[in-house]
This record gives sequence, C-alpha cells and structure tokens, in this order.
Amino acid sequence: MDIDPKKIIEIGSGVVESVGLIKKAKALFSGSKPQARRRGDWDSARDKDRRISSIDRRLKFGIWLQFHRQTGLGQGEMLALPHRQDLVDAFVTEGVNYVFLMKETDTILMPCSIADDAADCAWRKFSEVPLSERVAMGLTDAMANHILSKYVVRRNDRRRMKPAQAAAV
Repeated sequence: MDIDPKKIIEIGSGVVESVGLIKKAKALFSGSKPQARRRGDWDSARDKDRRISSIDRRLKFGIWLQFHRQTGLGQGEMLALPHRQDLVDAFVTEGVNYVFLMKETDTILMPCSIADDAADCAWRKFSEVPLSERVAMGLTDAMANHILSKYVVRRNDRRRMKPAQAAAV
C-alpha cells in the first residue's frame, strides 16, 4: 500500500477547513455575536493598570527569574558554591524594568550602582541561615528585601514613553 504525502496533506487541509466552516455556521445560526477581542477593548489611556501583583512581589520574582536563567538553579535547590556575580548580573538585568529612588532625596539611581551593596547585604543575611536551609530563592529574596527596605522602587512604565525613550531602555 503506497501512501502519497501530497494526498494526505490535501485530505488534512480539507478536514481543517470543514471544521472552521462548521464553527462559523454554528455561530451564524445560533444568533450569538462573536466576542470582542480583549486587546481591542482595552484602552491604556482610559483603563486602569491590569497588573495586580505588588511591586515587592514583581521585583522578587523578576530577580529570581533572571538568577534562574543565569545559573539554571531551581527555587528549592541548595547553593553549594557562591554565585555572587550571577546575583549581581541578575539584578542589573531585571533592574532596568524599575526606577530606584533614594528615600531621603528622591535621587534616581541606576541598578548597577546599587547592585554590589545589595548583593553584599544579601550574602551576609544568607550566610546566617543554616546550611540545610540555604536554597537559591532565599538568596534572591534577601537581595530584594534589602533593596525594598533601602530604596523607593517604582515600575518603569514603558507604555507611556515616547518611542525614542523606549528604545533607550
């Protein structure tokens, strides 16, 4: 028995087309209107922000995700060897999505200028934890907690930027 690949493709595309036609006919005869697309309905100038997570949670998870991408460690994996530079790199990579302000003077700081201090503080806190409880996510959380306690952190809203500003970020 010979199987012709062209014939299989023709039959398969016919089945796919007929399924699509059946769905369209069903919608036409049922009298219901098709649902409007969600993106088309949402207007960023009129509607509120849809992000529901707090800035603390977004920063903690963002640093963790960047650290995971660089090291390949899972959340509950034990840290056998120090990954201080990976932690600094993860924060700098994620930090471009935020604006960091000094609490006293409202001076804007770059992520690379606060990364080393935050990593050192996180390492000190993390070294106090017993060896059996030193998991990777604890290190990134310690860094995020230090940053959140020392600086005012805001989300960098790229939707409201002009195209030239967005390209610079």
